[in-house]
Amino acid sequence: MLVSIFIPIYRGSRILDKVLKRLVNQDVDKEIFVVIDKPSENSLHIIKEFEDRVYFIINMKRIGKVNALNEAVRRSRGEILLFLDGDVEIPEDPYFLRMIINEMEDADILDLRKEIVRSSFLSRMMYYEYIVMNIYSWLSSKFTGKTPAINGAAFAIRRNVFNSLNGFRRVISEDLDIAIRAFLKGYRFKYAEKVKVYNHVYLNWKLWIRQRKRWAIGWLLWFKEWCIDLAKTYLKYPKLLFPLIILILPTFIALLGLLVPNQLVHELLIAIILLFITKYSSIPPTILLMIPNIKFINESSILLLNLLSTSLLYFILSRKLKFKFKVYEFIAYSLLYLPVYIVIITICFIQIFILREKARLNWKV
Repeated sequence: MLVSIFIPIYRGSRILDKVLKRLVNQDVDKEIFVVIDKPSENSLHIIKEFEDRVYFIINMKRIGKVNALNEAVRRSRGEILLFLDGDVEIPEDPYFLRMIINEMEDADILDLRKEIVRSSFLSRMMYYEYIVMNIYSWLSSKFTGKTPAINGAAFAIRRNVFNSLNGFRRVISEDLDIAIRAFLKGYRFKYAEKVKVYNHVYLNWKLWIRQRKRWAIGWLLWFKEWCIDLAKTYLKYPKLLFPLIILILPTFIALLGLLVPNQLVHELLIAIILLFITKYSSIPPTILLMIPNIKFINESSILLLNLLSTSLLYFILSRKLKFKFKVYEFIAYSLLYLPVYIVIITICFIQIFILREKARLNWKV
C-alpha cells in the first residue's frame, strides 16, 4: 500500500533534514512531499540534499498551509495520506510507516500519539496540554470510534475519505474543520497510542501567545459554525459525550463543593489526601494522623479538592498511556498556564463576537 507523506513548511524547519532522513529509510512504498513557502537558505540546502528522493514544491510567496497541502495531495497517488507539521519529529524506527498502515486497517482517520519535547518551563507546561489532547483522542477512540476534533500536527486519513470531504477548507483551524466534517459523515476514528511523534514547540512566551491567539480564534470560529450540528449529534448519540465528561469531571466536583456543607467538603478532601499520600508517599502514619486537625478555608478547600481530583484523574490516565506525570508540574500547568490561555480565549471572544473586530493574524488561510 502506497503512503503519501506531506510536510508543509513556512521558510524553514530546524528538524526537517532529520525527519526526511528517517522517512526515506522506511521499509514501505511511499512518496514524500515537502511544500515550502518562501524557503530559507537552509531549506534550499536541504532541497539539494534530498531532491532525488523527495518531491519538493517551492512557492516563492506565501500561499498558506491549506493551499499548499491541497495542491500536494492533488499531485500524490497514495491510498493513505499522512500529514506532519514542520515541527514534528518522527522516531528513529524503520517500521514507523508500517505501523501506521497496520493501524489504518480498521480506521478512516488516525490520530498519532503526540509528545512534547520537554526542554524549558514553557514546553513542560505544553507537555500537559498535549497529554489532555492525547487522553481525549484515546477515550474517543476506545468508547465511540468517532471524534469531532483532532490535533492536526500528525494524523493520517484515507484518500477516498479526504476526497469525499473535498480536502481541507480555507479556514484557520483546518484540522478541526476536516475532523468534524468526517465526524458528521460517520467516518471511523482511531487513536494510535503505539505510534508516537515528538513535537518541538516554541520556547518563548511571545511566540506562544501568537500561536495560542490563532488557535483560540480558529477554535471559536469552528465552534460558531458547527455548534448546532454538534448539539444535534450529541443529543442523538449521548455516548459520544463520555470522553468529554471524563475530562471536565473535576469541574463538576468543584461546583459540588459549593453546594454541599463545608464539613463534608473538608472530610472528603482529607480522605483524598490520606489516600494519595498513603499510596504514593513514605510519610510516617503518625504524621498522617495529624491531617484531620488541619483547618481549611472554604475557598482553599474547593481549590485543593479540584486540584487533587484533577491530578488523580490525569495521573491515572497518563500512566495508562505511559506518559510521564509529575503532580507539581500539573498543578503549575493548572494554576499558571491554563489561566493565561483562558484569558487569551476570552479576549479573542470579545474582539470577534462582541466588538465585531476582524481577526488579525500572521497566518495565511
